[in-house]
Amino acid sequence: MENIAIVMDINSKSGGKLHMAISMCKYLKKIKNYNFIYITTFKDVKKILSKELNINSKLYEKNNIILRILNRFLKIFNFFSLIHPFEFFLNKHNINSIIFLDPTSLVLNIKKIPFIYSIFDIDHRNLKNLPEFQEKEGVLRDRSYQYACNNCKKLIVGTQDLKKKVSFSYKINFNKIKNIIFPPIVTSLSSNKKKINIKFNKKLKKYNNYLLYPAQFWKHKNHEYIVKSFKKLSKKNINNLNIVFTGHDKGNLTSIKNLINKLNLNEHFCIFDYVTNEELHELYLNCKAVIVPTKVGVHTFPLYEAFYFKKPVIYNTENLDSNLRNKVIKLDISDINSLKNTIIKLNNKKFINKLVLKNKKYYNKIFNKVNYIKDINILLNELKNYLLFFFKNDLIKFDILKISLFFNSG
Repeated sequence: MENIAIVMDINSKSGGKLHMAISMCKYLKKIKNYNFIYITTFKDVKKILSKELNINSKLYEKNNIILRILNRFLKIFNFFSLIHPFEFFLNKHNINSIIFLDPTSLVLNIKKIPFIYSIFDIDHRNLKNLPEFQEKEGVLRDRSYQYACNNCKKLIVGTQDLKKKVSFSYKINFNKIKNIIFPPIVTSLSSNKKKINIKFNKKLKKYNNYLLYPAQFWKHKNHEYIVKSFKKLSKKNINNLNIVFTGHDKGNLTSIKNLINKLNLNEHFCIFDYVTNEELHELYLNCKAVIVPTKVGVHTFPLYEAFYFKKPVIYNTENLDSNLRNKVIKLDISDINSLKNTIIKLNNKKFINKLVLKNKKYYNKIFNKVNYIKDINILLNELKNYLLFFFKNDLIKFDILKISLFFNSG
């Protein structure tokens, strides 16, 4: 039985990436034909996997001092074809192949072990003016993606549009790319009010009739658009409408708080830093709609979560996958008055009911458990077939070597 490493280079504040990884691990646990060895790079995620999924993962502490020093000499490793400590760590655990559940730069250290890689978006190439994509981060991301596309056995992306973009941008064979959407984890929970913090409930009660935006406070998430456009709404449009933000600070939270304060909108904006899955579940159940003005991503977790909870989605369609555009209420982030137009549509009950029912059917179709596990198994079988082919080739080469040595000895 093959040992397949499931690598997660994320921490507890990785937001959607963490949810995606945990969700995929839940599905992988249902597959018994393979021996999955789960590998994390942060202790907090190791604890989460143990607590939530009863998975005893291996810890590769990439940030310890020795490894950080060794990583400075990555070029030397490459030049002399030396094995990197990360690949050595994998070999020590008898790993035959790897699945990277997030787009990590650790892939640059893999020279011999076959792997599957995941890419969620490539918008960093067009948004180099944003702080999170500038200089080193953008360059490292591009290097990692190009290396992965050149060397992976399969590449996982979420949509057909992204498949085309990646194929074109990184010159990877179209057939090498597999469409698999990581399923949302919050949809697998049932409402459990006992697990919801009292302070959370007390704070939320002040903000009825709200639009929900669950996103970390990166600049590209574009919380600023919501705040500025909300100020433009008339009292008639607002009609006691509120906004709820949830997410860890990634450098832009203070700026958003200051803007809310400057525009005197504190009574309409509720900000939660971290919320549990149960609290997020509650937020979805009670929101009027989900709003996503992000500048990055052909699709996002909140989109599918909204579909599941039968909530309408107000979405910036600029980068949204073409197959999803008819499932959302279009938001034009270049127009400050666009939010007002979407709110008018929200009040059209007949239109909204038809939309959310259609989206729930779509959700049930793409995340059908039987078909989903079948798709994962197809991917794993392709990897298994490659390993068998690789092994057979090695045996053939060994046999040729033996025959050659036999004749030469004569």
